[in-house]
Amino acid sequence: MLKTIKIIIIISFTLLFSFLIYKIALAYIHKKEVAENIKVIPKFTFYDLNDKPFSNENLAEGVSTIFIFFNTDCHFCVEESKLIFNNIEEFNNSQLIFVSDEDGESIMQFAKENNLFGLKNMIFLKDKELKFGLMFDVNIKPSSIIYDKDKKLVEKFKGQTTIKKMLKKLNDN
Repeated sequence: MLKTIKIIIIISFTLLFSFLIYKIALAYIHKKEVAENIKVIPKFTFYDLNDKPFSNENLAEGVSTIFIFFNTDCHFCVEESKLIFNNIEEFNNSQLIFVSDEDGESIMQFAKENNLFGLKNMIFLKDKELKFGLMFDVNIKPSSIIYDKDKKLVEKFKGQTTIKKMLKKLNDN
């Protein structure tokens, strides 16, 4: 009986260990695939605040693109958006695309409260299908993904970053 219990424990441990290795391998493969897929802006469709589709075909040409994944209740997101507003002239040659998985009303209120609504190079989108985080491998808000004017990845910042770092990456390209 004791021998049977030992065998069951060993088999259970081996199965659990194998399962964990399998899950780690899948996560690693996913990260590599995402890294490859985001070298240039991937095909996407999100929705503007009027529920109209917005895809990579709607992106401005000849300027850099900065995606900012945010949440309206996130203190760091609010802080980063205020820093962007305070330095908005530095982003004249960029299109800033704020993406949230929240409802349009909350996003609109956030944009207005942070003086970002209606700025010419600012777009607010809804991620109704919850694809942004998986597509760009970001699960921390705020996260910023910077692409140059040729739509090639420059940098991905997970978590709040300084405007100085963002601008340095923009200006280096």
